[in-house]
Parts: sequence; structure tokens; C-alpha cells
Amino acid sequence: MHKFIFIILFLFSSFSSSVSGEIILADEAKEMIDDHVKQSALLQVPMPTDKRIIKDYERFKDYRVNTLARNFHFTNYMWNEKSSMGKLLTKEVCMDIVAEYRVPTTPKKEEKDFKKCLNSFMTYAVINFDDGIKVFKELILKITHSKKDYWTYKNSGVKDFNPRDYNLWGVLAPLVSFYAVNVDELDYTENEHATIQQYFKKKAMTERFDRDGDGRIKCDITNPMNFWRLKHSNNNCGSVRMRTAPAELALAIIMQDEELWAKGLWDLDYILSMIEDEGFFVPLSSKGCKALGYTWDTSKLFSLNAEILKLADFNLLDYKTRHGKTVAEAYEMLFKQYEDITISNHIAKKGFGADSCGIKPYKTHKEFFAYEYGVEVKEVDEIIQDNIDNGRKARPWVHLPEDYINWSIRFVTEKHPEWIENKRSLKEIKVHPWLSQYYYVQSFELYNANIMTENSNIWIEKNKLAEKKADKEVQKCTESGLNGEYKASWIFHNSAGGYDPTFKGSEKLIIENCIGTFEALENFQPSRELRKNLKVTLRSDGQIEVNGDLDFADPGYNIRFTTLKGNIINGTVSGYWTEGSKIILKLDIIKLK
Repeated sequence: MHKFIFIILFLFSSFSSSVSGEIILADEAKEMIDDHVKQSALLQVPMPTDKRIIKDYERFKDYRVNTLARNFHFTNYMWNEKSSMGKLLTKEVCMDIVAEYRVPTTPKKEEKDFKKCLNSFMTYAVINFDDGIKVFKELILKITHSKKDYWTYKNSGVKDFNPRDYNLWGVLAPLVSFYAVNVDELDYTENEHATIQQYFKKKAMTERFDRDGDGRIKCDITNPMNFWRLKHSNNNCGSVRMRTAPAELALAIIMQDEELWAKGLWDLDYILSMIEDEGFFVPLSSKGCKALGYTWDTSKLFSLNAEILKLADFNLLDYKTRHGKTVAEAYEMLFKQYEDITISNHIAKKGFGADSCGIKPYKTHKEFFAYEYGVEVKEVDEIIQDNIDNGRKARPWVHLPEDYINWSIRFVTEKHPEWIENKRSLKEIKVHPWLSQYYYVQSFELYNANIMTENSNIWIEKNKLAEKKADKEVQKCTESGLNGEYKASWIFHNSAGGYDPTFKGSEKLIIENCIGTFEALENFQPSRELRKNLKVTLRSDGQIEVNGDLDFADPGYNIRFTTLKGNIINGTVSGYWTEGSKIILKLDIIKLK
């Protein structure tokens, strides 16, 4: 009887930690009990009881397969790069390199092999969803079930940057997040899940980001501007800890582990304490001549944490951090930095990790920009305009405000809806076609997958309005007199190679109720099967759009998602397969309905 009562009391106590006045704190938080720790609303957030990180997994998968993957055009490097020893980095070779954590303790070429392999793994999981899941399943299993734990820190013995320290949780964090997001799809046995989760938890619970690989000390979160390259360890309060926090929180949710949840909350609060009293996030603004590029990553990392906390019904945007600024105010400052990074030159001059290009920040935003893209300052305006005019076809790739909106979608939606007033749905938000070592799942993917399950938001209202407009447009288009049969002539123009336009073949395009279908009887290029599956939509004003996979150089090879746009009234529809590879579709009326 006494044993039974004890069990009941224990269970009640454990439960009450998240729903009563009792607050569970991480060990490091307990050691620093000050007014902020006592009052922090973030450290008191109860763990959600719903174990899902993704509320609508089919929506998540659909975006990754049908939107994100179709914007990943530069993937030829996968499994084709050579290692520092001249060996081809195949899938099998990379599996061993990553699983055995072959990362040196000092900067060496071997670290590049490791990163090349990681890039291939995370890209593969986008462009080949099903097989990518299988590859990550094998990788995570090898890491967590190995007789020898390869993923450990080793002291270099010198006061220098230690890649083994940086990559330990720098890579484990996005790997854990990927696992938590796709936990059911990975389809492990119960025992395998248990081993994986305990492995990751054990490492997370002992991690304080306070190792001495570079001979420096922990950050002073009570005074962010005290942060200095000759004194503090950037890993302690920089991007590594900020990507670790959402990984810990996500893992805690699927495990329903209060202890790990508290650790994740503390790591996040610790990081947010480095937002100084003007709203600048000091660690990633302190990068000397590299400050612009690093600052871009800040909003992505903020957003990952915001999405995980939203699962607990906590709006991180409104959280007032240690030094008085809300996270939303920190976002505001980021957008100002994107426009003019020199406003934070007083922080950039701290010069963390900028030895290769100079710890002294540039005087103008254009100089920062020129360094980031490896161009001349005098070229900057021309390149930016080229990107505005030609989008993905322009080179080099340039981040524009539409990218910043993608990275900060919850902030923009809630705090600046006027910036996306003309967007009817999330499908119209510009896709950011890259992953990074910071994340293997984008914050936008999380937001997009979960937002429609939230009680109310602008996207639900926009969808209702869009559906009404779509119904009216279909009726109007049906009555437009533009439906019928057209002769569609396919023309390829490889302008990059200096070739003249080449006629490939013609076929019938049948449009009924403003939806088009290519007859696809003859097997010319684009390949018949690809033409058969193209999505063709017509509007009442004559605007026509063709979307789908197309080949260009070789039939059946190098298939890329392509969009062709034009007006059926003037009979010309066109688009770029890649830069310099233009596809033209000439439409001539056969019979109208």
C-alpha cells in the first residue's frame, strides 16, 4: 500500500512540474539563479503533450517533393566530388566518413570531406525524398548503434579553432531535428527508437558548449557587448547552441521528456540573452568582413526555434529577452541589417572568425555584398538588378527581400502582413532552394506544414478568399471563348552555346474548362511521357502557364522542373530550363469551343 501511494505521489509530482507552480530548470540555469531566470516566461513554458513535430506530414512531404525539390537545380556535385586523398565521395564512402565522425581537431583538408558528404546527404533527402529517408535512416542507425562512440570531443592540444568541437553538436543538432521531424517515416523498431533517443539525449544533457578547443572562456550573457574574439568561445553562445536548442526541444517532445525540454529551453534562453539592448544579436553580427553573410543565418535560426515553441503554444516573437528586447524587435533589427549591415559595424569589428578577409568591417554595404559574392563593388548594382529581372537565371545568386521573408515567415506574417499583402497563399512565397549545415529541414517547411492546423491566421482567411476567386475565375475562363484545340510547336534555344532556335516537333494541345492536356503521341523532345504529365492552366485574360518536368539536352536525362508562361492570344509561351537554355512553345488555333 505504501509503495502504491509513493508511486502515485511520484507520478503526480512529475506531472505537476509542467502544469503546476513547480518549474524544472536545467542544471546550468540552477547555477545561475538571478532575476531573469526566476522571471523568464520562456523557462516556464510547459512541454506540449502532442508528440508530433509536424502536424500535417503529407503537407510537409508535398512541399518538399513538389516545391522545394523542384528548385534544387544545382545538385550534380552529389556523390561526385573527390576527397582530400583523391577518392570519389560516393554514398557508401560518405556513409563511413560521417558515421565515424572523421573530423580533425585542427583545420585540415579532411574536414572538407566531411562537409562535402553532409551537403550530399541533406541535398539528397530533398531531391529524392523516399531514398533520402532510407539513407538518413541508415546513417542515424550507424551513429547511435556503433559499439564505439565516434562522436566525441578530442582536445587538439593547441589554442586554435577545433573543428571537432564545432561540428559535434553543429552537425548532431540538425541531424536530431531531421530525426524528430521524420520520426514515423524513418520506421525504426521500438528498440531502435529507444536507443537512438537515449543516445542523443545523453549527449545533449551533458553538453554545455564550454570546451577549451580554442583556449577561450564562456560568453558573458549578462553583458553581450563584452563579447570578444580574444576572450570568449563563439561556440558557447553562437550558431551551434542556437541550432542545438530546437533539436533538444523537438527530441524532448517526441520522447515526452521534461528534463530534456528544460535543457532546450535554457539553451535557447542563453542564446537569446546575447541580444543586446538595441536588438542586435551579437555573436553573428561580430564577424568582421563576414558579418553580412552570418547575419543572414540569424533569422533562419530564430525561426527554427519559433516554430518549435509554437508547438507549445508559446509565441517566441513576443518574448522579452534578458536585456529588454523582444525577439520580434531583434527580427526588426535583422531586416535593417539586411538593408545596411554597416549599422552594426561597432559589433562586426569584434572580428570573430574573419581572419581570412580581415577582422575590420567594410565601410559600405556594397563592400560587404561584394565580398559575400566574390564580385567587384562596381558590379553590385548591376548584379542586383539582374537578379530582380531574371531571378534564378542570374549569376551569381543574390539574396533579395523575398528570401528574407521566407527565412522569417512567422515574423513577417504576424508583424508585417503588409509585406505579403499581394500573396494569396504560402505557395506564392519565394522558395529558398538551399539547406545548410545549420538545418536539414527549413523553418519555412515547419511553418508551412503546421500553420493550417492553428486556430486562426491570415493564410486560412487568404485560402478562403482565394477559393472564392478561383471559382469565379473558372466560370469566367470557361465562358471566355479561349478553350479548344491548339497546335503546339516546341522550340529549343540554347543561347548559352550560341546556337539558333531549333524546332523539335508539334502536337495538339486540348484545353477544356481552362485545363490543358498535350496529346503526346509522337516521341520527340521534350520526351513524350514528360509532356503528357505537364500541368497546363489558362486564365480568362489569356494568360497561360505550363509547369512540370522537362528534359532539354538529352532525352530522358537531366530532367528539371520548368515553368513556361505566356499569353494564348498572341500564341507565345516560354521559359528557361536553365540559364541560357530557353524553351519556346508556339500556339496556333485549330478549333475553339
